[in-house]
Amino acid sequence: MFNKSFDLVAAVRNMALSVRKHVLLSLVGSVNASIVGGADKLATQLIADGYTHNDLRDMEPREITELMQTVDFQGDVGGTKLRKLSALGNVLRPMLRQADGRDSDELGSLSATIDMMVGTQRMRPVANNAVAILSAVGVEVTAEQIEQTRIARRELDQARANDRAARRGFIEWAIDNCFNEVADNDDDPDVFGDLDVDTREQLTNKMFAALNKGVTTATQNVLMGVTNPNALGLCDISLMKDLHAELMTQAYIVDTPKPKADGPGAAGGKVRRVKKTAATA
Repeated sequence: MFNKSFDLVAAVRNMALSVRKHVLLSLVGSVNASIVGGADKLATQLIADGYTHNDLRDMEPREITELMQTVDFQGDVGGTKLRKLSALGNVLRPMLRQADGRDSDELGSLSATIDMMVGTQRMRPVANNAVAILSAVGVEVTAEQIEQTRIARRELDQARANDRAARRGFIEWAIDNCFNEVADNDDDPDVFGDLDVDTREQLTNKMFAALNKGVTTATQNVLMGVTNPNALGLCDISLMKDLHAELMTQAYIVDTPKPKADGPGAAGGKVRRVKKTAATA
């Protein structure tokens, strides 16, 4: 069972520098994608309702609030959740830039995420165990079929990206005016704890997935002789494995059922009554 008091931000802050950067790249990318995706849904509805850029520029805060209440964000990602995710993103992005060490405002930025989501799409890799799973149920696929599937998926992704590019101005307006959550004056607001429990657990699981992927990446770097000091390496492998195990015990609580006491002496137990038989002469 997920520990509701688990603090993801504090856990990431305490990670070693190289591991922290790797995990933050994953978390920031996930938060950014959710925000841009939500803004795109809002942008799609604005265009369908006949709004223009001039209409948006003239909107008052009260009108924006009323507009947000009429939007169907589809699923559990509503306006309130997106604003809270935005507040978390505003905390995670500076942490990422600090861990990276380079003076770049683009690293982990929402504009960089939008560029990726409207630009040229890459071919997606096939899931590692997909071929084996299909084979287990009697479906055999050829290398040509796999390549055709990857090409078809890339064409679909590119068509969506092209459509999204046409809405970019509306998307950027939505992010700046609807989801730009400004934290209170508190020096360290609990932006993670402010999220609903399901979202907190999802982000925590993304952290664990990033740690697992980091082990794979570090292993490949060692095999390929990568000497970049900023890349994950041999020392990081055991570090990430130990960290995964340690944080798992903090993030999840294992409910151990209490043993049931047996016998007539057990608390709350009933003593079985023995029926007496009549004596025979």
